[in-house]
Amino acid sequence: MLQPRRIAARAAASRIAEENGWRVGEEVGYLIRFERRVGPKTRLIVETEGVLNRQLVDDPFLEASARSSSTSSTSGACHTDLALALLREVRATVREDLIVVVMSATLDAGPVARFLGDCPVIQAGGRVFPVEIAYRRRRGRRRPRQSPGRWNRR
Repeated sequence: MLQPRRIAARAAASRIAEENGWRVGEEVGYLIRFERRVGPKTRLIVETEGVLNRQLVDDPFLEASARSSSTSSTSGACHTDLALALLREVRATVREDLIVVVMSATLDAGPVARFLGDCPVIQAGGRVFPVEIAYRRRRGRRRPRQSPGRWNRR
């Protein structure tokens, strides 16, 4: 499973482990730059796009990987676009068993589906929750003083 940032990869692995009663580094793990928390029992790996791109350079057919790759996509991210293009190429040429899943709350699914060979699009309806913004005055806080005169020259 791909995440765009290192902290997101760690957080996703921790959340998945917590919800399933697993331990990070055991059934679920993560691969990020300079840190690796996976083991022989790891079934799900959360990694950054940069790590996946490096894996594709080192192991172009993803022979060390299982059957699926899940991408949380944001439009215009260079690493994401490259990873998706490389995964499409691997799937089309040598790994027909590779399943590529692209998920996004904001991405227009049509162009991505066409890019991946007119794959099916599944939409999951969400709920909108009202947001109320309230401001409160902080106690003991004054307005910031103006800078010394020498900084206020015009």
